[in-house]
Amino acid sequence: MLHTRFTALLVDDESAANQRLTQLLAEHPMLQVIGSMQSVSMAKAFLQREGVQVPDLIFLDVEMPGGTGMQLLPCIPKTTQVIFVTAHEEYAAQAFEFGVLDYLVKPVAPGRLEKTVERFLKQHGSVVEKATPSDQETLIPAPVVRNKEMHVVPLESIRWIEGMQNYSRVMMRGVGTAAVFRRSLAEWGSLLSEEGFYRIGRSHIIRLSALQKTKWVSRDETELFFEGVPEPLVIGRSAAARLKELL
Repeated sequence: MLHTRFTALLVDDESAANQRLTQLLAEHPMLQVIGSMQSVSMAKAFLQREGVQVPDLIFLDVEMPGGTGMQLLPCIPKTTQVIFVTAHEEYAAQAFEFGVLDYLVKPVAPGRLEKTVERFLKQHGSVVEKATPSDQETLIPAPVVRNKEMHVVPLESIRWIEGMQNYSRVMMRGVGTAAVFRRSLAEWGSLLSEEGFYRIGRSHIIRLSALQKTKWVSRDETELFFEGVPEPLVIGRSAAARLKELL
């Protein structure tokens, strides 16, 4: 199953460091920051709180007042992966012995963080590698990577594409969850410009021939229903106006 979004918790005693990392992660819409803790005790209390959302990923500093990031590791759920973010390089070997996903040294470079995020997403089957189709794959815009296996996506199965900065969510016929591609909406537009797809508004491309019905919900919300897809696509006012022109 492909996730549409993953959650991240930040643990660093420097509020400025948490703010910078939050800004950097804003460029990765697949990750949602759900909390920012400034001590090991705060993070431990958060993780042990009943009913709290367990984060998929923790960005963890090493040296903090009142405890180290290493001391928090036993309290972190097994389903949660850890990325150390620290100014101290000497703890790297120890960190990897604990099985952390990565070890980033401050100040974190955006490109370095991007590679780490891509690795995390690949491990969870929620990113698509860019690829150039062969002559025998002219109808395949890109392969989907799921559980380290490659699955091709026939062009005819695509129903709609939703842009999320450098990523995009692609809904296909017969699939309950949208797949996530590391490809912008503009890139999709150049691939699909002559294939019966139309861009409506800033965030969506749809296969017009697969649209079955529209449902007006409010002034700012319209639902689109497509053949082979149980859940509707929700669009805004400007996209609805553009669609009305096409219809």
